[in-house]
Amino acid sequence: MSQALFKLLSDARVHQVGAGPRGLDAQSQALLQAAQGISLGDDLRLSEVLETNPAAMGELVRCIAARRSWPKGRRPHGVLAFVAEGIEGDTLLLAGGGRIAVSGAISVFGPGRGARRRGPFVVAVLIASPDGQQPLAPLEAYAHPCWSATDMLPLDSSHERRCLDILVRFQNWMTEEGCQVALTKPLHDRSGYYLGQEAGDAVVKPDFEGTIHAAGGGFLRSFAVEVMGYDHPEYRAVKARVKAAITGRRVHYLEHLAHDPARLEEHDRAFRSSLAQFGRRAISKARDMPARLAPPVVSGPAPATTPGTPNQSLAVSRALTQAPSSPMPESHLTSLPGQLPGPAHTVPPPAALLPGPAYPRTSAGPETPSSQRPDTGQAASSGPRRPWFPQRLLDRLRLRR
Repeated sequence: MSQALFKLLSDARVHQVGAGPRGLDAQSQALLQAAQGISLGDDLRLSEVLETNPAAMGELVRCIAARRSWPKGRRPHGVLAFVAEGIEGDTLLLAGGGRIAVSGAISVFGPGRGARRRGPFVVAVLIASPDGQQPLAPLEAYAHPCWSATDMLPLDSSHERRCLDILVRFQNWMTEEGCQVALTKPLHDRSGYYLGQEAGDAVVKPDFEGTIHAAGGGFLRSFAVEVMGYDHPEYRAVKARVKAAITGRRVHYLEHLAHDPARLEEHDRAFRSSLAQFGRRAISKARDMPARLAPPVVSGPAPATTPGTPNQSLAVSRALTQAPSSPMPESHLTSLPGQLPGPAHTVPPPAALLPGPAYPRTSAGPETPSSQRPDTGQAASSGPRRPWFPQRLLDRLRLRR
């Protein structure tokens, strides 16, 4: 089921921060639209047996039962994809107190055990009959931590949520400065891009990827971010191999340390400092270059390798694998409640992560009039700018031109 879920999320572009759909309504529609392009065999499309509203599971069961013909070798089945608040034993906990009992196993990504696990999780549930004779019911499920209760973007830990909060603020700040940052959470192995034919059995999947373009479309830089949630020698060895692959492709490599709960604020400041240096170089380059067409960004068709441990006995899993001036809305930046499964620490609200008086300008002297700023295609922001980096830090990082 992990393959089925990540195939859907990837095709629906949920993993693209900024360019992809945000909010459950938009993401549900994107999943249904993406499912129209996924064939389960013969004339059956996944969209015909997919539901994104857990309250409509009964209707999905009736739709599956009413279908008279199924592709050869496929038994009647369907998929329920949604966001769950938590997991309690073999039961998925829904918003508002609802519950969905799963007769088989619920596979959950990440460490952690216990009778109850707090989410939010983006979930894919297989609806089928255990033996072809019993009634249709939730048979198996895969659950992956996600960004928030209102966003299906998969994240691997609470540390990644903390890092993404900072990256989104970086994205907004760069938009203010006339550059566009495309952020992506890779859902599949990227060794083919980074290593080419030399990839072999290597797995390269950065925690985040991004590209920066000038307002006129000119390509500036690509970057990748690794969140260092542990400090074990074996863990660092794996991360070192990922770093070597990324830098070998001439992609800028950034680390966000998060392994020491007592030093999280210190690590956040160091990460923001690295982002500031990197961003300022890109801004300077953008102002010195003419607008030109951008080369292909860091993206491409997703290989079959995906996170989690797929259950190859599931018919649906086999079928799917075969086949700014104006900042991000305040409601989205602040609606990240709770904590993802992972090393325990309290995630402070986004405002607490980003001290400082205001977004800085990139050149000394009076502020450039709005009429002379690069056109980003967005309306001017009303109200004060959101703080990001401390002014003293930015003064030290100011580039000499």
